[in-house]
Parts: sequence; structure tokens; C-alpha cells
Amino acid sequence: MTSLPRSTALPWWRLAPFALVGGVTLSLAFAPTALWPLAPVAVALLGETTVRARGKRAGLALGALFGLGLLVPGIIWQLTLTAQAYGGLVAVELRREHERQHRHGVT
Repeated sequence: MTSLPRSTALPWWRLAPFALVGGVTLSLAFAPTALWPLAPVAVALLGETTVRARGKRAGLALGALFGLGLLVPGIIWQLTLTAQAYGGLVAVELRREHERQHRHGVT
């Protein structure tokens, strides 16, 4: 990948919001929203921000911010889903145990 001449490149901190928004946009392409047409837009945003960065370290930092923007919404969704699933499993098991005790006359 080629980078822009140093005179037209931007500092990483000016591109950081675009990298974060790109990561969040890519997370919207996956479950539960499944807005899959946003995936190419997000990847293009990542490419554009890294090309416009000043140097390889800035590109690496922007890629990491993009990854963070992708990772955090996914983790939040998984934690929510896991909490609901385990809550449902606990309710089912408590109900089964109550029915088992009721059948055997244990109170």
C-alpha cells in the first residue's frame, strides 16, 4: 500500500475518529443488526485512514483503533446474549428441580 507524501498526510489523532467509526460500522455488518452493505464502506474507511496517516506507526495505531471499534460492540453484544441465555437456563433448571421434588414428595 502506498502512502501519501508527508506534506499531505495527516497526523494520526486527526484520523482516529474515522478509524473508530469505521470499526463500529463494520460491527454493524454482523449480528444482531446484520447491515451487511456497511462492510465494504467500513473496510474502505480503514484503507483511507491508514493511507492518509503519517508513517507506519500511525497506520498501525489507526488499525488498532479500528479493531477496538469492531471489538467492543461485539463483546457487549456477546455479554448481553450470554447473560440472557444463562438466566434462561437457570430458570429452566429451577423449574425442573421443583417438578422433580414435587413428584417425589420432597418439599
